[in-house]
Amino acid sequence: FLNDGGKSVFIGTAAGFNDDATDNRNVAIGYDALKANIGGQRNSGIGYGSLFSNTSGNNNVANGYLALRSNINGSANVAIGYLALFENTTGALNVATGHSAGRFTNAGAANQTSNNSVYLGNDTKSSASGNTNEIVIGSLAEGNGSNTVTIGNSSIINTYLKGKVRTLNELVVGNSLGDLISLFADRIGASNMYGFGVQGSMLYYKSVLNHDFYTNKNQDGTPNGTVRAGSYYGDGSQLTGVA
Repeated sequence: FLNDGGKSVFIGTAAGFNDDATDNRNVAIGYDALKANIGGQRNSGIGYGSLFSNTSGNNNVANGYLALRSNINGSANVAIGYLALFENTTGALNVATGHSAGRFTNAGAANQTSNNSVYLGNDTKSSASGNTNEIVIGSLAEGNGSNTVTIGNSSIINTYLKGKVRTLNELVVGNSLGDLISLFADRIGASNMYGFGVQGSMLYYKSVLNHDFYTNKNQDGTPNGTVRAGSYYGDGSQLTGVA
C-alpha cells in the first residue's frame, strides 16, 4: 500500500506495518520489510525482511533477503546482499556488500555495533563487534581491528599492486613479534628511502638523506639495529640497480 500521509511507499505484506504515517519518506518493498519502523526516516528496504527491526534508524539502504534485519537505530548504513549486516543493531556508517558481509566477527559472534567500517565480499568479518574504521576486502576475509585495512583471506599467496607503493609511517614485514622486520624513519615519513629488498629474514635498503633507519624493534617497541643513512644492512647485493 501507499502511505500518502508520510510520503512513504510500502509494497508487500506487513511492509512498513508500524510506520507512524508522519513525514518519514521511507521505501519498503517485500514481505516484512521495515515492518517495525515507527519514526525512522529516509530508509530504503528492498527484500524479504530487510530492515525488519528498524524503529528509529535513518538513511539506511538495505537490498537483499534480511539485509540489515536486526538494525534498530543504526543510521546511514548500506547493506547489499543476502544477510548483509544482518546482526547490526546500533552501528552506523557501515558499508557491506556480499552474502553475509559484515554479519559476524572472526570468532563467529554477532557484529552488532561496529561503525564507519567497510566489508566487501561474501562472509567478510570484523575482528570484533564495536570496531571502527575497519576495512575488510575479499571473500572470507577477516578483519584485524579498528583503523586497519585487510585485503584477502588466508588462502591468498600473492598480492599484486600496480604503480608505486608509498607509506607515510612504518613499513612492517612479518606476522609476529618474533619475526617482525620493521623500517621507519626518525623523522616524518619514510619517503626518502629508496631501494628495499627482503631475502629470508634479512632486510636490505639504502636511504637518501641523513636519517636513521631501524631494521627491528624490541619487545617494548623501541628500535634496535640502527643503520645510518646511505649504508646497507647486509651487503646490499639484493638491491640491483640502486646506486
